[in-house]
Amino acid sequence: MKKIIFPITFVLSIFSMAQIKQGDVNVNHKDDIQQGSVTVNRVYEPNVDAAEKIKQTPQEKTEIQKKYQPSYTPKDLAAASDFETSTLRAEELPVENSRNFRNYFEAGYGNNSNLDLNAFVDYEFDESSAIGVSAGYRSAKANLKNSIIDDGFTHFNADGFYRYNLANAVAKVGIGARLSGYDLYGYAPEITSTQISKNNYLSYTHLKAYGIYDVFDSYWLNDIKAEYHFFRSNYKSRENHIKLNANVGSKDLFDFSLLGSESFGLISKGNLEFLNSHFDFSFLQQRKAYNFLNLGLTPQIAWLGDFIDITAGANIQYLNQPEGQNKVYIAPQAEFTVKPTPEFNFLGGINGGVDLRSFQELADFNPYLFGHQALKPSFNRLGFYIGLKGDVGSDFKYTVTAGYQKLENILGFLNVPISYSSAVPFGNGNTFHSYYDDGNRNHLEANINYFGINNLDLNAVLNYQKFNLNNLKEVYEVPTLQASLGANYRLLQQKLKLGGDIFFVGSRKTWVGEDFSAGEEANLNSYLDLNLNARYQITNQWNVFVKGQNLINNNYQRFYHYRVQGAHIIGGIMFKF
Repeated sequence: MKKIIFPITFVLSIFSMAQIKQGDVNVNHKDDIQQGSVTVNRVYEPNVDAAEKIKQTPQEKTEIQKKYQPSYTPKDLAAASDFETSTLRAEELPVENSRNFRNYFEAGYGNNSNLDLNAFVDYEFDESSAIGVSAGYRSAKANLKNSIIDDGFTHFNADGFYRYNLANAVAKVGIGARLSGYDLYGYAPEITSTQISKNNYLSYTHLKAYGIYDVFDSYWLNDIKAEYHFFRSNYKSRENHIKLNANVGSKDLFDFSLLGSESFGLISKGNLEFLNSHFDFSFLQQRKAYNFLNLGLTPQIAWLGDFIDITAGANIQYLNQPEGQNKVYIAPQAEFTVKPTPEFNFLGGINGGVDLRSFQELADFNPYLFGHQALKPSFNRLGFYIGLKGDVGSDFKYTVTAGYQKLENILGFLNVPISYSSAVPFGNGNTFHSYYDDGNRNHLEANINYFGINNLDLNAVLNYQKFNLNNLKEVYEVPTLQASLGANYRLLQQKLKLGGDIFFVGSRKTWVGEDFSAGEEANLNSYLDLNLNARYQITNQWNVFVKGQNLINNNYQRFYHYRVQGAHIIGGIMFKF
C-alpha cells in the first residue's frame, strides 16, 4: 500500500489551485479525435514543440485513456491558401532518427507564386539539455478570376526552445512569433475598380512565451504550464492573455483486487486565466476593453482497473467579467471506460465548464474580421457523451462517440457589408462580426484507422453536429458535416513515400447584414478538397518532393465572398545536416 500522507497534500492543494478551463467538452472548438491518427505526408509546418520531443529521454507514466473532446470548429482556411487540417506530429517529421541529420532546410516553389520555406536547427549541449529553433515562410497569389484587387497572402512563423532533463522531470521554456498578412480583405464584390484607391491590407502579429515543468514519478505534482500570448491587428486591436495550469495527485495511491487488479487515487486540475482585449475604432467612435479573470478547480477521485476505469468529481469555476459581474459555476465531471475485450471498450461521461473566448481565437478561425469584436465566454451548462472504441488486432482501430451539450454563448459570424467610404478602413465592406446565441448541440464523431496492408495506412474521420438555438435558425459560417479520408504508402525500401487526402465540408449558411433586424440569409455550397504528395529520398541528406493541393481546382468559399486559390503544385528539395 502506498503512502497515506498524500490525501493530506491533496486536500491542501484544493485551496491553493485554480482552474479556468475544463478540457472535457470543448465548446471552444479546439481538438478533434486524435487516437490512432494516420500519418499522411503533407506540407510541413515547423513545430518546435513536436520536433524536439523526439529526443526527449525521460518517459511519462502511462495514463488512462483521455476522454473524447468534441469540437465543432473546422480548421482555418485562408483565402489563397492550401487546405491542411492538422500539423505534423513528432513521429511524422521528415527527419532521420540519426543524430547526424536532425537539422534540415526545405524549399519549394509552385504556380500562383507559391513559395514555401521551412527550417529546423537544434543543438544538444549534453544528454540533459538542448536548444532548438524552427522557422517557416509561405506566400502565394490566388489569381482569382474577376478579382480587381491584389489577392495574395503571407505567413511567417518562428519558434525557439530550451529543454533541460532532470532525473524524473523535464523543464522547458520557449518563445515564438507568427506574422500573417492578407491582401484580399474587406471589399464587397459589387465595388468597381474606380472606387478602390488601394487594397485594404490586414495583418496579425502573435507573440508567445511559455514554460513547462513535467514530472514523471511523483505522488503530488504532475505538471505545471504557464503561457503568455500577445496578439494584435493593424486596425488597433490588441490582446494580452495569461494562462497557468497545474495537475496534481496520483491515480494509484492504493492497490486492491475486486474485478481484477485495481488502484484508487485522488487527482485535481487547477487553472488561472486572465484575458485583456482592447479595441480602438476612434473614427467610428467605438472603443471597448474586455477583462476576464477565471479561476477554477476540478477535484476528482480515480478508480483504475483491468475491467473498468472511472473518474468522478466536480468542475468549480469562478468568473469575473467586465462591469464587475462575478459568478460561480459548478458542474459534474465524470467519465468511465468499460473494457470487456480489446476490441470493444465502452466509454461515456458527463461534464460542464467555462471557456474564455479571445480575439486571437476568433481570428484563428476566421481571419477576415472587423477590427471591433464582441467577446463572451462560452458555458457548457451540461454535457454528456457515450461511445465505443477498440483495437481489432494491430491492424484496425476505431472510436465512435455521440453526445449532447446545453450551451450558452455559441459563437457564429455575421457578414457585414459596410457601405464604401474612403474615410473608413476596409470601407469596401465584406468583413465579419461575432455574434452569440444559446441552445443545444447534438454531435456524432467517428475515427477509423487501418494498417492491415503492408506499407499502407488508411484513416477516415467523420464529424456531424446539429444545433437547436433559442433565437436564430443557424450557427452561421459553421458546417454541419465534415469528413476526410487519408492514405500514406511507402515503397522502394521506404525511400519513396506517397500520400493523399480528400476533405468534404458540407453546406453552410451566412447572414449578410449589420445585425439580424435587417439583412438576408445566403448559402455557402459544400466542397471537396483533394491533396496528393510524393517525397523521394535520394541520399541520407537529400530529399525531393512534389505536392498538389486543391487538385479538384475548385475556388470554393471557405467564408462568404472569400475564395481559395485553385489547383496548385509545389515542388522542392530538402537538405538534412
